[in-house]
Amino acid sequence: MKKDQTWATNEEVISDIKEILSEEFVDYGYLKTTHALRQQCGYIISPKKVYRLMEENKLLNHPTKPKLSKRLWVKELVPKPLAHF
Repeated sequence: MKKDQTWATNEEVISDIKEILSEEFVDYGYLKTTHALRQQCGYIISPKKVYRLMEENKLLNHPTKPKLSKRLWVKELVPKPLAHF
């Protein structure tokens, strides 16, 4: 729903989300996108709805986990016991 009491379709909201995210240097998640939709476009919309729409249309940026290296060099640091009797 918009502030002027008119209903917007999901397609209209998605096009507005794409317009917001297409600006240069914008990497918003669903919360910032929700605030932008409320302030710039005049929507009355919940963050859950924005998340669902962004998820369905592949607009979310899921963080990538860094690759964990195999610490094989740690084995080399352990001193090897020598028996001197």
